[in-house]
Amino acid sequence: MELYKVMEGESAQAENVQVQVFIPCFNSRTTLPKTIESILAQTMKNYEVILVDNASSDDSSSVFSAFDDDRFSVVRFEEHVSLGANFNRCIEMASAEYFCIMHADDEYELNYLENMTNSLQNTPSASIAFCNANIIDEESCRRFSVKNEIKKMASKMKSEQYTGGKGVLWLADYNKVIAPSVMFRTSSKNLFGTYRKDLKFTLDWDLYFRILQKGGEILHVNQTLFNYRIHKNQQTSALIASMEKYYEMRTILDRIYADLDNLGLSLKSRKYRSLGLTIFMDALVDISSFNFYKAKQKFLFFKELN
Repeated sequence: MELYKVMEGESAQAENVQVQVFIPCFNSRTTLPKTIESILAQTMKNYEVILVDNASSDDSSSVFSAFDDDRFSVVRFEEHVSLGANFNRCIEMASAEYFCIMHADDEYELNYLENMTNSLQNTPSASIAFCNANIIDEESCRRFSVKNEIKKMASKMKSEQYTGGKGVLWLADYNKVIAPSVMFRTSSKNLFGTYRKDLKFTLDWDLYFRILQKGGEILHVNQTLFNYRIHKNQQTSALIASMEKYYEMRTILDRIYADLDNLGLSLKSRKYRSLGLTIFMDALVDISSFNFYKAKQKFLFFKELN
């Protein structure tokens, strides 16, 4: 049985709170302050923030509690679980009208909560909404990212709703969604369910596919309201090094391609384009770092797809 306790104050009354911001956390004491400051700076004030501590061994909970805000509370679990399982704890606790799963190393733009909430209110058919993002470094300075530019170009340059088979086709071509930029409609929880606990990299992509396959709708808010941090300690870096990321992507895409074939839809020549592009960009990073062995591994994996 999982054991947890509220470490700081009482959780706000969800019925009076419009948005809950969950921060799943594991040993995040160094990045948490900037994340929290970006939340405190929001133009919208009707929210609560819940740190979901996945048995951290540092003092993440103390760093969070030091901000001493009545809207803040900590739920610390004594059992360490997978990333997806900790995200599912957030979904289970969600009870406000909307909720977000914010990463403990990213930052919101000042009007993220206000604009995303307004967008979902104005689009009642949408199950979730996501926005555009800047890429920032460890010092919160903006950095150019080819992958991020591709994500932006892959979605229409206007706010757009995606649903049904065509929505699946849109998402299969390339994962355009920066996961922590998503705001969820809590009443749609039964539709999208929970994250797969066995996935490490593609758990968000898998969830979005299931939303579309079950008749849900994804709203793209064509505003840059989020700052996604790239740093050396990210879990994604380890998954790229181990190639595990690409195997996960291929497994999910194979399942989606089969579903698209059943619907009479096809990506034709675009099959594996998202995976191939990801591999190519990661291999270029390896080459720029003179890590030719890792680059060769990636190109060999890509060759197997064709």
